[in-house]
Amino acid sequence: MSDSTGPEPLTSYDPDIPMQHQIFLDLCKQINDGLWVDRPDFPGGRELTEIYGVSKITAERVLDRLVEGGWIERARGRRPRVIRELSPTVDDMPGLLRAGRSRPFTYK
Repeated sequence: MSDSTGPEPLTSYDPDIPMQHQIFLDLCKQINDGLWVDRPDFPGGRELTEIYGVSKITAERVLDRLVEGGWIERARGRRPRVIRELSPTVDDMPGLLRAGRSRPFTYK
C-alpha cells in the first residue's frame, strides 16, 4: 500500500522486540531523516495497519507514543502532523546507540 514517497515497511522484524516498538523507532527515524517535513500526509492508524501489517490497536499505540514523545500531534478528524524539529545528530533519538568506541581495545 505504500508508494515511493511514503514510508516503506520494515524489511525484517526482530521477534524478540515488540512490533509496536519497532514501528515507533522506524517512524522516528523517518521523521528525523526529514521524510515528513512540511508534508500533510503523515499516516494515520488505518494506513499504519496496512503498511506494517499490524492490528489497529498496535497502530494506535504507536501513534500515542509518537504524541507522548513530542514527535507528532493528533486531533480528532485530522491527520497526524509532525511537530518535531529535525535534530542535527542522532544523540537524542530514542532507542539508538551512539556509534563509536565505547572502550579502547588492544591486542594481546
